[in-house]
Amino acid sequence: MSNTNTSGIAKLLSTLPDRLPPEVTVGDILNAMGGQGVAIVLSMFAVAAMIPTPGIPAGTVFGAVLALLSVQVIFGAKRLWLPRQLSALDVPRSVVEWTSTRGSKILARLERHIKPRGKMLSKAVTQPALGLIILAMAILIVLPIPFGNALPGLAVLIMALGMAQRDSLTIGAGLLIAIIAASICAALLAASWRLVAA
Repeated sequence: MSNTNTSGIAKLLSTLPDRLPPEVTVGDILNAMGGQGVAIVLSMFAVAAMIPTPGIPAGTVFGAVLALLSVQVIFGAKRLWLPRQLSALDVPRSVVEWTSTRGSKILARLERHIKPRGKMLSKAVTQPALGLIILAMAILIVLPIPFGNALPGLAVLIMALGMAQRDSLTIGAGLLIAIIAASICAALLAASWRLVAA
């Protein structure tokens, strides 16, 4: 796992629009963050997935991005990439700026509580398992569940920040949120199925 210091991730996100061209694509966002470490890239796209953004189906786009990135995490990739078709998708600059402004505030609050703690969940051997859980959360984000982006996105964000700083306690908190998110989404899907069946 990357041992990227989480101090300054909020600043990194707040300055993201300044490092992007006027016409932004998903690939541009990945390239702008590509040198920051795998966990930091995951955290940035998790923020984009969980914040409601006007003018773009954030769950579909960024959930799909997280799903593809999580598969690479499972196999231990050191640098993440996206297929050309997904990388070329346009992202309105207003969405980037909206996500940057709101997301940096969320990250700033979280950063204050993250530091290296414990070893059990932060070992490199746990990365494939964490990648599988992130993949599951990404799938939930993609599904058309009302307000279904927030908790899975938050779970990925917390886990990614914990991975970046080797903080087992934070990773564990992310796993707990993932369990809660999966339970709520399962209940909502079951209720929807019963309504359709009725």
